[in-house]
Amino acid sequence: MIECLLVYFYYSFTAFKLRTNEEQRRLGDQYHKLTTPTARKNFVKEHATRYTQLSRLPYFDLVEQIVIDPMHNLFLGM
Repeated sequence: MIECLLVYFYYSFTAFKLRTNEEQRRLGDQYHKLTTPTARKNFVKEHATRYTQLSRLPYFDLVEQIVIDPMHNLFLGM
């Protein structure tokens, strides 16, 4: 059990690069401008992000103010 937790935490902190609010907004805008489903699918594979309507709110920080839904927390055992 301890080994599984260690692998999980290692993967969690090394799998994804931390982003700033500005970088997340820029990537979301790039995704939003794509016109074909194939281009969007490839973009998501490369950057692991999509566009959100929340980015239209200038006061909303896309990195600090996002809440992970409870179902994912339950699934991950958090």
